[in-house]
Amino acid sequence: STTTTQKIILLDTELLIPYNPQLDMQAPKIVLRPEAITLVKSNNEKAILTAEVISSVFMGDNQEYLLKISDQKLQVIQSDPEPEKIFSAGELVGLYFSLDKLHFIDK
Repeated sequence: STTTTQKIILLDTELLIPYNPQLDMQAPKIVLRPEAITLVKSNNEKAILTAEVISSVFMGDNQEYLLKISDQKLQVIQSDPEPEKIFSAGELVGLYFSLDKLHFIDK
């Protein structure tokens, strides 16, 4: 299969992501698994997007976050986070993810 890149606007941020042009893209959706996102300090140069932490809950081996970006809510799961890298409700955080983890799907 052939892969190329497509420019998208994700929450007011322009990104180039890989996709397969052979897919039927009449009404494409873009998906990113919650565990594919890494949270960093909001001023980190790796940050692709910035969000506000609405809630931060420790769940066994995971820290589960509910974030707000513009008027959208997003769930992020961090596996086995280091204590100094846990963010609290009300903090601004940066989101980092590898662009090849974004996937186009058709309907």
